[in-house]
Amino acid sequence: MLIFLIFLFNTAFALDIVYPVKSQCTVNAKSVFFIGNVGFGKELTINSKPAKIWNGNIFVETFNLKDGVNTFVFNSDGETKTYTVTKPVSKKSSGGGGSTFHEFPDNAILYTKTADKRTPVREKPSNSARRVCDLPKDTVLFSVGKKAGFLKLYTSDKNELWVSENATDKRQSSFLSRITKSEIYSYRIYSDSYYDYIELYLSMPVLYTTESDGRNIKLTLYGVDNRYNLEKVLYKQDSFTNMRVNQEGNNLEFYINDKVDWGHIAGYQSNRFVFKRRKPPESDKHQTLANVNILIDPGHGGSQLGSVGPTRVCEKDINLSIAYKLSALLRQKGANVVMSRTDDSDLGLYPRVDMAIDNKAHFLISIHANALPDGQNPIERHGTSVYYYNENAKELAHLIGKNLVADTGLKDDGVNVGNFAVVRSPMPISVLVETAYMIYPPEYVLLQNNAFQQLLARSIADSIEAYVLLKQ
Repeated sequence: MLIFLIFLFNTAFALDIVYPVKSQCTVNAKSVFFIGNVGFGKELTINSKPAKIWNGNIFVETFNLKDGVNTFVFNSDGETKTYTVTKPVSKKSSGGGGSTFHEFPDNAILYTKTADKRTPVREKPSNSARRVCDLPKDTVLFSVGKKAGFLKLYTSDKNELWVSENATDKRQSSFLSRITKSEIYSYRIYSDSYYDYIELYLSMPVLYTTESDGRNIKLTLYGVDNRYNLEKVLYKQDSFTNMRVNQEGNNLEFYINDKVDWGHIAGYQSNRFVFKRRKPPESDKHQTLANVNILIDPGHGGSQLGSVGPTRVCEKDINLSIAYKLSALLRQKGANVVMSRTDDSDLGLYPRVDMAIDNKAHFLISIHANALPDGQNPIERHGTSVYYYNENAKELAHLIGKNLVADTGLKDDGVNVGNFAVVRSPMPISVLVETAYMIYPPEYVLLQNNAFQQLLARSIADSIEAYVLLKQ
């Protein structure tokens, strides 16, 4: 027992630098920040200058970096630690306009197939460009040229679509003199309790995209022969009374008009193309959320710690605690709630989305607590923020963001488009909530407070209820 008490005394009052993780590191940014904690009532100097100690005995300090090695000496009550941060020497730009587009000679068309089960199609030839859609493995693509390692896809319209050359199967690639259209062998239009369906049986799986403005959906299949004159057949279907079909060159276009895009998804099962549109939840005069399915996703988990606060509390645990409170409140409002994880377990990003789709969710709400990369100042940027990717989630994201700022009094860190895996699918309606910052001392303390977590959960739950009321 005596040995344990001595160990506890020595560790509880020691200088603890949580970030950077290593005492020798490289940071390719203009500045670096340090976060950590000191013993109760202790002071701290960094390079002989006093550091501010916040409530909870924690510190957060930011320093500009010079090229090369930067040394930082920490001293607290005689305990000294030295950190060296190396900033790589800045390289001057070589100028130039970047890679040039190279059209295939003699107007040749490259026939190829996707090699990955989730192959991103992008608006520009860059891995940072917006993803238009993810195509399944063995989708047939036709390309007219390449740039910067990306193939420009043949579309016969104004859209520029690109796919990484490395994401295609070179063993199945060959040059053709023209594209080969996919033929529609048969089709089915039907509905069930949850979705309206369009199924097309094609001779080969081809490129497709979906676009939505939050209400109206445009579905395009590139290189399809509309032999059945679907624009006449589908117009008579009850499930798609507000749809029109148009053959534009080689492209088959579906325009689906509605009051709200409650979610949609498209994909292939072999050569069978399936488009699903989510039906709205049935209204209930007693409980607004009685027929609403919601997946609550506590971010990170298991070995995925998320951001780590100045006293080593992990984001994954904060997220789970808030998610439990949010789930309870939504259930009280009548919602059918599933949590992507209910304990401290590892879970991939795409399984979270798949779980939402499998549970026929109307909403996916991913709960997080924020941090910053080096180069930014945690004392200057903080607050609450919300991210979305698809237009059908934009209104909900702004509603949650507005209410969180009003209800918590936190700084508004914005509502933004975020290219995160858990919000990229247009079904269900998906948002990622960054409740507050783990690395800003006042918010870090609040995030560990049970009453504040309940306040966050209440604000999000009320926002979802208000959104459903508005749309019904």
